[in-house]
Amino acid sequence: MTSHGVNWRGRTYIAAWMTGQAGRQVRVRYMPHHAHEIEVCDARGRHLGPAYLTDAATPPPPFPVA
Repeated sequence: MTSHGVNWRGRTYIAAWMTGQAGRQVRVRYMPHHAHEIEVCDARGRHLGPAYLTDAATPPPPFPVA
């Protein structure tokens, strides 16, 4: 894990819970057809949390209701 998140398969994944975790050794679990999200575990396999693709577009804001 770096200060920019988790680098995996040429992509970077981030999450709010990663703050202060740079340098930690982690394992990645993933679903083959869901490249937008990975599950991050510590070196022992204990689940730490999900991480999301940094290049993913954010959803548009909701339209105001008139």
